[in-house]
Amino acid sequence: MKLLKILLNSFLAGLFSSALLALLIADLNINLEVTPGFLAGLTARLALTYGLAVCLLSVLVFLLVQFFASRTARLQWFYPSFLLLSFSLLTLAFVVLLQVNYRHYFSFFDATVGASIRTQMIELLLLGLAGLAVYFSIRRYPRRRLVYRAFLAVILIGLALGFGQRWRYPRAQTAAGRQPLQGRTADKKATVIALEGVTGDILTSLIAKGRLPNFAWLQENGGSAVLAGFSPSERSALEASFETGKLPAKHRRFSDVRFRFMKMRDTVEIAPRFILFRQLTRLGLLEILPNDSARTVTDVWDILAGNRINFLKKDGGDEPAAPGPGSACGKLLDDTFDDPALLQDGNFGLAKSAFFRDCAREEIVAREKSEAQPEVLYFLLDGLNLVETYFYKFSFPQQFGAIDQDDVNLYGPVIEKYYEFYDALIGKYLTGLKEEELLVVFSPHGIAPLPVWKRFVERLLGDPRVSAYHEMAPEGVIFFYGQAVRRGQKAGGIRLVDIAPTLLYYLGLPVGRDMDGVSASSFFTDEFVRENPIIYISSYEDFRIQPPQ
Repeated sequence: MKLLKILLNSFLAGLFSSALLALLIADLNINLEVTPGFLAGLTARLALTYGLAVCLLSVLVFLLVQFFASRTARLQWFYPSFLLLSFSLLTLAFVVLLQVNYRHYFSFFDATVGASIRTQMIELLLLGLAGLAVYFSIRRYPRRRLVYRAFLAVILIGLALGFGQRWRYPRAQTAAGRQPLQGRTADKKATVIALEGVTGDILTSLIAKGRLPNFAWLQENGGSAVLAGFSPSERSALEASFETGKLPAKHRRFSDVRFRFMKMRDTVEIAPRFILFRQLTRLGLLEILPNDSARTVTDVWDILAGNRINFLKKDGGDEPAAPGPGSACGKLLDDTFDDPALLQDGNFGLAKSAFFRDCAREEIVAREKSEAQPEVLYFLLDGLNLVETYFYKFSFPQQFGAIDQDDVNLYGPVIEKYYEFYDALIGKYLTGLKEEELLVVFSPHGIAPLPVWKRFVERLLGDPRVSAYHEMAPEGVIFFYGQAVRRGQKAGGIRLVDIAPTLLYYLGLPVGRDMDGVSASSFFTDEFVRENPIIYISSYEDFRIQPPQ
């Protein structure tokens, strides 16, 4: 009977923790339409996983406390002091968890949503602290159980108010009606190359060694800057911000995937951090699905299409066929890495696949560019990011402790050689640059060594080969080059969301005032800026572009 009473009270604590986690998931997923039925279903499923874990932990802690206590507690089926203490501690743990997730996903929330979350955190923080104060201050009060019960009710009311804050989230707005906007022709061209994973420190070091002559040329004869992104640096969110000039809070494209938890009908886009949520896939409790939600915000490609500006875009959505060993890419691989032992090593296969994918995509881009002669060309190569993820520790072994020297000798040059591969590609597009054509080369994020705690998690639950990541949005780089660009111009404070308005400005197209980014006109010559004033409109969501006459 005693064990059953402990289990019942521990189960109630687990159920409360499940409701808090349901609130956390609802808070983070701002595109989700939250209903009482969804929250009840999510809480019930969380109770079977996280709630059960909290229940077992509560039982264990209770038994340990009783074992070392001087007197035995008189258990009840509904034990107010135990529940008040556990509810208060769980509430404070939730506040900490919500805070770290809020900071990580900060760019996903606009001012209204951010204010709701902060209000929620303050309310629950005060309730948790007050609960602890009540528990410890009136332990000898004769009628303490009545007070405990009353404050338990207050905590539950506070949880209900927290859900109320979530229901205040504004829904995504859609334009009621669009006014016609006369399109404009472009008499300039632009080539934009995204190289995912290029990192400023590594790039600067290799330029200083004379290993990257084309990047050095861009730096000396064009404009360059550190490029600031945002956290979390998921590709879909970064791409949407690059394409719209808006942060995720406005374009609401957050992830390439959606999560279905324990066969729920509704799916979520954002997985909370620090609760091992994604690891539930190992238990078959979490299903990862592609996110095919429709775009809701006008992007730069919509604007170009509306103005009848011919463009070619290759951003990794297509997967080129792997070239054979005797192909041009196969020969380029041999020439780039030039080490038979490395080329035949099994662990190098990942880098080889990344190289072939990048090389094949660039070959397709070059061929289609020659055929279509687009006014705007954009393509993305992501092989370096993957190579750095797995080979970083061999290039920088001093940051990782004991790394076998033979492995350092064999794999250490891989990242440098990949930078040289990208440098050669940049040279190809520099050579083919036309008059009145702008070349933009950027990396949406850099790379950083995996912190010690994440190395432990990867060894335990993930891939022990991983040694670098970009989760916390390390800074990337950006280069501008062309006749209209100032030579040797170095600037700070350039953000990923500034690229779209800068490109629109260069092409002579209006810039939306609702964009979070601004035109980086400081990179252009005084003459160009005088002759090309910036044209503003309120928002492309307010207008329907009519083809130019």
